[in-house]
Amino acid sequence: MGASGWAHFGPYDQNFTRAIATLCQNVFDAGDYLQLWRPIEEQRALIAEATDRFIADHGLDYVLKVYQYNLKGITPTTRDDIIEIRLSNQIEPPRSIQELIRYNRLEGTHSILDYTHDGNYNLLPAEAIAQRLRPISDKGLLHVFGTTHPSHQQIEAQEGKLWDYVLHEAEEVEGDYIVVYEKRQPAEIYVMGISGD
Repeated sequence: MGASGWAHFGPYDQNFTRAIATLCQNVFDAGDYLQLWRPIEEQRALIAEATDRFIADHGLDYVLKVYQYNLKGITPTTRDDIIEIRLSNQIEPPRSIQELIRYNRLEGTHSILDYTHDGNYNLLPAEAIAQRLRPISDKGLLHVFGTTHPSHQQIEAQEGKLWDYVLHEAEEVEGDYIVVYEKRQPAEIYVMGISGD
């Protein structure tokens, strides 16, 4: 499928770890992530498109090697074998973030929930997730918004400019989150990232 950019607003809390834990749970509860248990026809179309891009980027031989070892026990020799391997057997949504992470595995969730696990798909404590994130610099905030205290409306209005800055214009690696203000008081957090397979 390829990685994708995502962003989420969540409630502010002076305890950033608690704010991130709440945001992750809210994203899960809202279903704001890649849902691989969609009807099989939808899955097949999405996965076929992603598989074709993967093959175009890396070649069929490479992609066959990537999927050589899989949970379905299929020895892939064609594009259709890869699609079959990537298709989900699950038709019910996961009941927890842990179940989602283990289910989506390499495809990822294309959301902050991709930050919630280690390389073995074990859930990390909220403190570890919060430690992965860094605030966007004052320089970046001033460049994009003209203030170090942007509002929800300013972020929504300048989201494209923010992504351009973070990905292309920043002279140094930028952060992942912004404290969002309402009447000069912290009101929300805005977290952005790129993840997924």
